[in-house]
Amino acid sequence: MLDCKAAPKAVFLGFGSSTLPDEYIEKRCLETSEAIDAAGVELITLPPISEIKNDAQIEVVMKSVEDKDYDCIIACVASWIPRWALMNMFRRFKSTPILLLGLSGEQIDGYYVSSGAQAVTADLNQIMQEAGFRFLYLASRRGRKLPLGEIYDFCVASKTVKQLRTVKIGMAGFRDMRLYGRNQTIPVNDKIGIEIEYFDLEDLKKSSKKLDPQEVSSLASELTRRWKFKNESHQETLEKIVSTYFAIRNKIEKCGYDGFSFANRDSIKKHMGYAPAGALTLLHDEKKISSIPENDVLGATTQAAIRLLTGQVGAYFEIYDFLENGIMLAVPDYVPGEVVEGDVTVIDNSVDGVGEGIINVSKVKNGPATLCRLGCCNGELKMHVATGDAERPVRWHEVGWPPPAPQVPSLDFILSSDTDKFVQDVTGMHYIIAYGDHCRKIKYLCKLLDICCC
Repeated sequence: MLDCKAAPKAVFLGFGSSTLPDEYIEKRCLETSEAIDAAGVELITLPPISEIKNDAQIEVVMKSVEDKDYDCIIACVASWIPRWALMNMFRRFKSTPILLLGLSGEQIDGYYVSSGAQAVTADLNQIMQEAGFRFLYLASRRGRKLPLGEIYDFCVASKTVKQLRTVKIGMAGFRDMRLYGRNQTIPVNDKIGIEIEYFDLEDLKKSSKKLDPQEVSSLASELTRRWKFKNESHQETLEKIVSTYFAIRNKIEKCGYDGFSFANRDSIKKHMGYAPAGALTLLHDEKKISSIPENDVLGATTQAAIRLLTGQVGAYFEIYDFLENGIMLAVPDYVPGEVVEGDVTVIDNSVDGVGEGIINVSKVKNGPATLCRLGCCNGELKMHVATGDAERPVRWHEVGWPPPAPQVPSLDFILSSDTDKFVQDVTGMHYIIAYGDHCRKIKYLCKLLDICCC
């Protein structure tokens, strides 16, 4: 499963001219590396590199890191130094994300003293772009502290790039409801490295028939105490969703899936006779995994990125209505308990165990949040991201429900930016939510993956 908790790891390389005292370069690099380490980045720190005996120094660096695990390089330029001395080193890490950090001057004995480091990095910014490096250029500012938030977020994004190459997402069924714009498997695998594995829903159906009836009955009975039911529950309905949950869980564990999507209306509901909302609600109770309906490859890929960047589940929501200043988001089936305010609340919508099954009607957490989704146009991936505030929605229900119609999990997302622009940039009806402002991490990730971010 995905490791969302480990600190990002970076090789810290300092650079400074041999014309300056070693003590000055070492002091500036040490102060910088200690601050970055304290910000949460696990560093492999090596002695500063100069233009003298440059080739020999580079060989020492390569020997020191050859058996080390790291996510990126932090190149800290502490003073003026010939550009070739840095480029000789950078070429050895052409396939590794590089953070080019140019240090500003400092106050010494009442004077502001500049070492010319940012003259070098300003040149390198253009050179490295033209040379095709995957990098970010950051420059500290006179009289200001280091941009530690940006440095940490870049390192997390670098770690995410590496981890995404190991992600495998399970797809139950194929092309649910003949929807378009969901199954861009090739660009996702080519650009990001995620593996999408399809399997037949018959696998789940067969698996659900091999379960221990006592284990199913026991967990079904527990759900009446774990969840808040707004009406009377039926043991037969609960046993059906528990059986489906076990079948999904067993498939996920057997195949090592890091995410899960499924054909909904045209498959699970059609062939098993009830909606999978209860089973997916239970799955999120029991496992830290992201899921999304309707074989949504791009949505599931976005969820994997959000999980690695933020440690959150990355719940999906659908766009229901645009507001003057935002969007009404809702889901007609389930939400993970992680985004629920209060108890997980459900309705048993079956009649004597037959019908839709369990419907999740939980209230959703409020607060500052980030919405995002990958899109694909002409084979090119793009990320749409927006920030705002998740607020309690108005009283509403979806048309077509028999009274009393339930209010499904929903929120009014008040955008920080222009709603008209969001409407024009929108990439689908499913969007992924993460609480807090994670826009910078997402943009850094897209920069490293060479994906347009709007």
